[in-house]
Amino acid sequence: MNQKEKIEQSCRKSSAGFTLIELVLTIGILSILAGIGVFSYANSYRINLLNNSAEELTFLARLAQQESISQKGSNAWGVRFDNTDSSSPFAAVFSGTYAPANVKEYYSFPTQLLLSSPQAGNSATVIFAKLTGLPDATASVIFALRGSSILKTLTINEAGGVLME
Repeated sequence: MNQKEKIEQSCRKSSAGFTLIELVLTIGILSILAGIGVFSYANSYRINLLNNSAEELTFLARLAQQESISQKGSNAWGVRFDNTDSSSPFAAVFSGTYAPANVKEYYSFPTQLLLSSPQAGNSATVIFAKLTGLPDATASVIFALRGSSILKTLTINEAGGVLME
């Protein structure tokens, strides 16, 4: 075997595949990228859950107000934000006075959310006046993602405004 054949054979052997270091580095980089992707997806999911809950609560408060303005069933309508059992807080739209039999719409908070106002063991009820839709009381409902400082506040003011911040 001459010198030229030895060099060609040596080149073929060294470029025949991946080295162990190249394989480990590639797997490591892909693992890091996958971890970042999973974390980003989970965070986006939680934020979307918070935003969807905010929209649902705003809808419920406005629904109660509109039903009261239209005098549906000849009753005033209200919304109750209940945190008496902090493990399963809910919001309910009702006709007349609050009682489970009068509830027309119900929203149970997802377990990933924490209702901080009304505080655990309490509830807040707002009844809207017939025709005007003005509330009998103001209310602020504050809820957040568990383990996070990201929160939303639903405010029902004395002028009947239903605002989400």
